Amino acid sequence: MTAQEDASYWYQDRQTRARLVLEALRRYRDAELAMRERARTSTGLGDNDLSAMRYLLQQDRAGRQVTPAELAEHLGLTRPSVTVMLDRLSRAGYLRRRRAPHDRRSMILVPREPEDPGIHEHLVDLRSGVARRAAELDRNDAAIVVRFLHDMRAALDDGVTPMPDRFWFGADDDAATAVLSGLREYRASEQRMRQRTRDSMRMGDNDLHALRYLLKGQRQGTCINAADLASELAMKSSSVTAMLDRLSASGHVIREPHPSDRRSVAIIPTPAADTEVRATLGTMHGRMIAVPGALDEHAAVVVERFLADITDAIALVGADR
Repeated sequence: MTAQEDASYWYQDRQTRARLVLEALRRYRDAELAMRERARTSTGLGDNDLSAMRYLLQQDRAGRQVTPAELAEHLGLTRPSVTVMLDRLSRAGYLRRRRAPHDRRSMILVPREPEDPGIHEHLVDLRSGVARRAAELDRNDAAIVVRFLHDMRAALDDGVTPMPDRFWFGADDDAATAVLSGLREYRASEQRMRQRTRDSMRMGDNDLHALRYLLKGQRQGTCINAADLASELAMKSSSVTAMLDRLSASGHVIREPHPSDRRSVAIIPTPAADTEVRATLGTMHGRMIAVPGALDEHAAVVVERFLADITDAIALVGADR
């Protein structure tokens, strides 16, 4: 499902500009997910490993020292989990630990600059490319982007307080850093939202993606079979069959003879599935559409162009490997 098609399931008959901004945000998210998959394949590191190394390299280049406790806080992980991760990264040669000079009970994490060009690209060049786009924003436009990202977080996460109506950077504020922080915090809020959705509906991301794809097809009068789902989700046919067995057992889909292909079976979402998806996600999507809907024309263009620029930067990382 393309970003535009997926957005149309929720944003039908909404403001065109608001929909375009949300589609740009979705394309950015999809590009980052694809980049992370390339990074995992290229480096053999998991998402948390990559996030840790990017942060450590960034702080090291800025002349700041990082302790395991500070890394745990940055990543939102428990200290035992970070200890296991650091042991793994240390054995692989990505970092070393040394005693803090003023507190012998504490450790400082010292990252090693990656020698492999592919790993360097994922750990260093990615942030540099996005940072360049952020630095190209003037202070007023950066404030627009930061506020948009913050308010989108508030739409996703009830615990985030919306920014004041008048928010601008002072002369001493680092606008580009604030933009990068806003992107990171938005991604964290989105991950928390996805976890809440999985818990609420008791299903994984692929199951939910499949349901939304089926519901969109039903709305458009398109008959979808298992092969269509396998292509959409980039899953093996055996995995799709197992997923459909789960969704059928839970009452979310039914299988019927395909109306135009007697060798195939149509996958039909049930009315209960539509009701549950809308009840779980509909209110949140209403809050999400309200954020870009409140932007004036200039602000909407600034946000849409910035998201398009960083999507292009992310799409280039590791794409030729």
